[in-house]
Amino acid sequence: MSHPLKRLRTLSLEFRDPTAAITTTSLTMSCPVPSASTFTPPSHDRPHRAKRRQLREPGAMQPAEDPRFAAYVRPSYKPYWFDDGDIVLLVGNHLFKLKRKTLACSPIFTDMFEFAEPQGEDQLDGCPVVHLQDSPEDWTAVLKWIDDPKGFWNQRDIAFATVAGALRIAAKYDIKDLSDTAVKHIYRVWPPTLRKMGGQAFIQDRLAGLTLARECSLPEIVPAIEYTFCVDALRALPDGAASAPALAPLSESDRTHIASLAQKLLAFHDQTARLAAADLCGDACGACTPALQAYWARMLRFPDGARATLARRLNRMLGEVPEGVCPGCCALHYDLVYERLTALEHLFTHPSA
Repeated sequence: MSHPLKRLRTLSLEFRDPTAAITTTSLTMSCPVPSASTFTPPSHDRPHRAKRRQLREPGAMQPAEDPRFAAYVRPSYKPYWFDDGDIVLLVGNHLFKLKRKTLACSPIFTDMFEFAEPQGEDQLDGCPVVHLQDSPEDWTAVLKWIDDPKGFWNQRDIAFATVAGALRIAAKYDIKDLSDTAVKHIYRVWPPTLRKMGGQAFIQDRLAGLTLARECSLPEIVPAIEYTFCVDALRALPDGAASAPALAPLSESDRTHIASLAQKLLAFHDQTARLAAADLCGDACGACTPALQAYWARMLRFPDGARATLARRLNRMLGEVPEGVCPGCCALHYDLVYERLTALEHLFTHPSA
């Protein structure tokens, strides 16, 4: 994967006036602490569990002691706050006190610390404060990964928003290991090839997926996302017009593009049916022709508005053996299936992929 913001190696540290107006936003607490009202006494009937790391009290988040930073949110525990840290990141309205070596996974930060020694009065706890124009939630995910890479990815049902946030920071600051693994997780949802796509591609936030693809130079996931929009558009309206409710969240240009793809998908389905009836059955031996005709007619028969699921159907056909068909005619059959599936993927291939 390319890293579009690798040029940030030339950036210098920026120190801003801490007295400037602060825009407060509502942020989800990164690691909430259970309250006393929700505590359940242990039971002998329950299996023993290892003690989890306790957060320092009181509260999960506390304001910084320096009055200049009183309006900011500061975690009181690792991996977001190290008492012996030597750099403070100000991200949104969050403060993270870290050791510089913690950020050594990013060559951009390494270069910044090596060539731009922080100066000025913008300090907290004797540490320079570095302002970053990123999301606190994104940095929370990245700091969790830095603290425990294996544990971070071993989370069950890790949220797409968490993976996307980690990828944004990894792409921006050239954190290769994090970026490579995050991309693999994104591929599980929207694979580069349609034949590997599953139901998750329809469930996840596809609009956020399109935005992520453009932010992090991931054009290879766009075909799968666009395909899912085509499926929904054709299920809603037989002609997959741009006015389909499924396309409402998209921009006008994206709606027009998806509607055009939906029309091409319908034409592709009809073309596939003609090729199966004419070319394949015309080349097959007389004994196999009826079986092939019946098989293809059955596999290309879809409920109203469901012809857009052709990719999954063709992929299924690659693993099936038509009954009553000789080996020679089976070879002709598989050639057509493979050609059609490849052509369908090419139809949705993004120009910049």
